[in-house]
Amino acid sequence: MKKKVIQKWMLSLLGIGLIFSLSSCGKTAPEPEAEPVKEETETVEEAPPATEEKEEEPSEEAEAPAEEEAAAPSGENMIDNGDLSNGVDPWMSFCQDGECALAVTDGELDIDIKSVGTVEHGVQIYHDGFSLDEGCVYKIAFDAHAQKERPVEMRFQLNGGDYHAYYREIINFTEDPQHFEYTFTMNEESDPAPRFCINMGVVEDMDKSFEPHHVFIDNVVLTLEDASGKVAGSGEVQMPDIAVNQVGYLPGFTKTATLRGEALNQTAKLINEDTGETALEAAIGGGKDNKDTGDKEEVFDFTSIKDEGTYHVEAGDAVSPSFKIGSNVYDEAFKASLKMLYYQRCGTELTADLAGDFAHKICHQQEAMLYEDNNVKMDVTGGWHDAGDYGRYSVAGAKAAADLLLAYEN
Repeated sequence: MKKKVIQKWMLSLLGIGLIFSLSSCGKTAPEPEAEPVKEETETVEEAPPATEEKEEEPSEEAEAPAEEEAAAPSGENMIDNGDLSNGVDPWMSFCQDGECALAVTDGELDIDIKSVGTVEHGVQIYHDGFSLDEGCVYKIAFDAHAQKERPVEMRFQLNGGDYHAYYREIINFTEDPQHFEYTFTMNEESDPAPRFCINMGVVEDMDKSFEPHHVFIDNVVLTLEDASGKVAGSGEVQMPDIAVNQVGYLPGFTKTATLRGEALNQTAKLINEDTGETALEAAIGGGKDNKDTGDKEEVFDFTSIKDEGTYHVEAGDAVSPSFKIGSNVYDEAFKASLKMLYYQRCGTELTADLAGDFAHKICHQQEAMLYEDNNVKMDVTGGWHDAGDYGRYSVAGAKAAADLLLAYEN
């Protein structure tokens, strides 16, 4: 009996991990219907012919004092390797149904577009690794040209969820190099990990049979222009100083909480919310260094408490989220993990009577192409989708299969 409980508990934890790991992988740009943030200023001017040596424009730091909560504009470029002096990395491409390759040619990012696909993000280049704060004003500047005149969509977007744009512009690239500058205000909650991207698929009224061509981009600079309107605390997630397993604890298994910050050097108390009584208390020290989190932490062990019910942990002013101790705490996680693996099934039809809103026709039947092996094709049908947008990737599919096998082995 205990073996079955352990197996169910492990598969439940597996399901929780899979839900987070598979659904949180960022996809670039489904087709959002987002209105652009109102543009503050815009200048488009002809760039001088490219020379072998690139001149760096001096930046002046603002002398005016900024508000205490707002970082002063520094003039520093928030885009890493914006001048492409260190190769392609960290610039990346995403192709929904188009095809492209990235390289650096004559000091510029060279996007070799072999097919534009059928949607705006049929071909996309993107750059991560910066943040946008609510109320702050930013300026994006870059040089660009293309082998054929064409429109593109530049956007700063949420890197997940509905991928909606915080700011977007439709821009016309020509055969002559041009310099582009746009200033915008971040009007939504601060985002610590947004995405800057340029869609080069079918933009505006482009012909879907637009012939293959190259687009060139260089000198990409994103700067903070005005931080005086920064909204303090926007986008911040308040993490409690007491971490617990919010799924719950089995009565006969190990039960601990991890304390940090204001919860240290206090008396930790396990409170039974059904009775209001303290079920257990213990003195908490000053903590030990955790190299993984960078925090000093202490563990409050309440394994000895086996009475089922709803509890929370208190230590000084710090209070944990509520949780349950019970023999059925993993039941819902167990069901959710199995449902998730069914709903994410790839290469087979999911019917509405079993899948409800997640129903879909048979999908992903095309053979994969091994480009580095003389374009050999192979059958890779089956497995699981990566997330709710039905993207299919070898890593996510292999990870799901490996986790299921590890759960069985354990």
